[in-house]
Amino acid sequence: ILIRLQELGKIVYKKMNAGGGEGFKLLEYYNNNYFINHKKSSENDIKAILNKDNYLLEEYCVQSEFENTIWPYSVNTIRIITLLNDENIVIPVAAFQRVGIDKSKCVDNACAGGMHSKINISTGELTFARSHAADKLFDKEGNKLLFNKHPKTGTVIKGMKIPNWETVLKQVVDLHKKLLFTGIFFIAWDIALTNHGIKIIEANTSCSMDLLQPFEGMRTNYIG
Repeated sequence: ILIRLQELGKIVYKKMNAGGGEGFKLLEYYNNNYFINHKKSSENDIKAILNKDNYLLEEYCVQSEFENTIWPYSVNTIRIITLLNDENIVIPVAAFQRVGIDKSKCVDNACAGGMHSKINISTGELTFARSHAADKLFDKEGNKLLFNKHPKTGTVIKGMKIPNWETVLKQVVDLHKKLLFTGIFFIAWDIALTNHGIKIIEANTSCSMDLLQPFEGMRTNYIG
């Protein structure tokens, strides 16, 4: 594995049966040095991690320039929810963009400190971003602290549009259609945008509704 890491430069280490970015590690090798989550480490540090049980190694996904402009230090994933409706048609019903920040380090998960922005399912346009931590913060007028731009990079988030949004939605919907034989009617897809199309990070049969609920009530809309 060490030889493969040296060849690739980057490998993703993920714990099995974990969520929220728990146990995630970015293993890197460059300039004859090893790094774990961007921190310089030794070969023995890498070996100690690899000697543990219950993990998997994955190819590092190189995200698109669009995502890099928002935050380049994590793969900023998009969650898209697809649903089989009463007419037996698969439709996309909700989506949000996740974004890493200093606190979340190499991951974009909200529970690790990352931000999230609701995506207009029809247009692919992002709204303002928020985070769990910021939900407890207020501005001088007493309003909840929301982010129109990334607090570190300064990239304006509100109003950005996901490139080729219609194509992205179609690809995810088509994938769900291929899985209808499983009986799964609800899928929350985590995808990464690359310069060569989308990469499926994982597909979930449940979703963090707490990330959507602050933007609009879920009980009275289609998902509800």
